[in-house]
Amino acid sequence: MEVAAELGKKGIDVTPAFVSTVKSTTMGKSAKKSARKSAAKSPAAKKTGAKRGRPAGSTSKAASNEVSLDSLLQVKKIVEEMGSVQDAKNALTALEKLMG
Repeated sequence: MEVAAELGKKGIDVTPAFVSTVKSTTMGKSAKKSARKSAAKSPAAKKTGAKRGRPAGSTSKAASNEVSLDSLLQVKKIVEEMGSVQDAKNALTALEKLMG
């Protein structure tokens, strides 16, 4: 994954799976709904048949979910505080269930 590779160049070791997890958890449900609604209303979406908030020409869900470097650095700090990526994932899963 490009994000993991770019962070690796800056000395920040993250796996593509972690980047994916961060992306999926940093975009709230209301933001996802808003993105879907605005994409569905766009002329490009109607012409190309784009669905579910994906930009025209997008081939994967990951391509439409961008996370800033600042967000990833914040998550990296959290992971360090929690002890491991797995501990952070477990906490996010529990949080998701509580908020769900």
